Amino acid sequence: MKNLIVLKMTSTQAEADIIIGFLKSNGMYSFSTADDCGGVQSFMNPSIGVKVWIKEEDLKKALLFLKER
Repeated sequence: MKNLIVLKMTSTQAEADIIIGFLKSNGMYSFSTADDCGGVQSFMNPSIGVKVWIKEEDLKKALLFLKER
């Protein structure tokens, strides 16, 4: 898939999952990535972050939805 961008960086996977669920429920493709060894070192997330990715074409819509909530 082309033209993916990071919408937001969160400190926990739970926060990223809430944002992803909200975006998906509003018709936007999204997912998260984290460099936490597959969840084994999730204690590292606050310092390294969890990235929430979306399609670049959804950026304005996603920012508007997040701002309103």
